[in-house]
Amino acid sequence: MSALESRDPYTAGYQSRSADLARAIATEIGLDQDKIDGIYMAGIVHDIGKIAIPAEILIKPTKLTNIEFSLIKQHSVSGYEILKDVESPWSLAEIVYQHHERMDGSGYPRNLKGDEIIMEARILSVADVVEAMASHRPYRAALGIEAALEEIKKNKGTLYDDAVADACLMLSSLSASTRMVASSERVFSIPMVCVFRFSHVLSLSAILDPTKISDTFLNFRLTRDVLFNIMNRTSLFIM
Repeated sequence: MSALESRDPYTAGYQSRSADLARAIATEIGLDQDKIDGIYMAGIVHDIGKIAIPAEILIKPTKLTNIEFSLIKQHSVSGYEILKDVESPWSLAEIVYQHHERMDGSGYPRNLKGDEIIMEARILSVADVVEAMASHRPYRAALGIEAALEEIKKNKGTLYDDAVADACLMLSSLSASTRMVASSERVFSIPMVCVFRFSHVLSLSAILDPTKISDTFLNFRLTRDVLFNIMNRTSLFIM
């Protein structure tokens, strides 16, 4: 979202790319369209809690201290607090709350494990890891997509859900071709490289682009109200 990305330019486009990959994984697994749309919306705002973190920490070019990292880890909690009272047909707050949890219980903030983690959060966590490793950070250069996929492969079944990891790796094996992604009433083709490195910066017009999202998700009043409620809630948390 623009408010967060203006404070942390290194995340420019990051949330939308994570959302695109999460949607592709959910589609590969075969989730119903409503869940896919919810995962996409959650992906768009999954790091919204970082708006409550001082900008100097977000853009610090050197290694974070333990205290600074503990503050960063609070963004899942802050995101939940921002989203929990936003009226939405999707469990946005809980998905955002859980997107750093891991299957073995080693994640944060609640050390959830296994079936305690909802499927939408399991999907978003894998997409988030892939995009984070493949992207530039203030304290390091991008590690690259190959390193990101190796991380998913190495920790499949331990940190990451087996089915979600397999779907992500399957998508990567198709990166030289195109994959047909179906919505409720239309089918469109996306080069797989665009799933991993989607270049557009998120905007309201992108969210409402009919070539990207299903007719269910194109309920303008619903989408508009959810986004406006999120923006209103976010203003209470800006530091």
